[in-house]
Amino acid sequence: MALIALGTLGAACSSGPKSPRVANLGSGPPTTVPASAAQRPIDPATFMAKLLAYTHCMRSHGIADFPDPTPGPNGQGGGFSIKGGPGSDLDPNDQRYEAANRACQALLPYGRSLPPLSASQMAEYTKFAVCARQHGFPSFPDPNGQGVFVLHNIDVGSAQFQSAENTCRSVAHLSGPLRVNATNSAPHAPA
Repeated sequence: MALIALGTLGAACSSGPKSPRVANLGSGPPTTVPASAAQRPIDPATFMAKLLAYTHCMRSHGIADFPDPTPGPNGQGGGFSIKGGPGSDLDPNDQRYEAANRACQALLPYGRSLPPLSASQMAEYTKFAVCARQHGFPSFPDPNGQGVFVLHNIDVGSAQFQSAENTCRSVAHLSGPLRVNATNSAPHAPA
């Protein structure tokens, strides 16, 4: 889990201790947002205030090490650089963390939903996925319909991932954090 900061989008959580540019959106299926709500811009001060409210909520739910938010590039969006993992209260797979995230998610700027990516952003994300598969992650998925990479058993904090991420960001012309939902389990079959 990590950071989100694309346009006026931001917020999430990170498990990779060295990857402040990867965003994890928590567990569970992403939700959708009506187009009218997704297109409604949030002014930067309100956006950051919502991220700070999320931070305070996470802390009040027992995640004492949850970091303060950081603004995104050019004052647009923002997110969190979370440096934690197994054994830490910032472990995204820990039940306490998951419960706190569920309780606090509605405080995020777009609530439990993410605004959709533009067609050009989705093309960049897809180009990133192709590159990641070519650089040591053959099971790296294409982004889902909401522009989220749903990763299974990929350590986004590993040196190998960091190297691939740096290369593929350049290839795909990506700046800012990625939308990532990372888990330490295999994909689940549909019910």
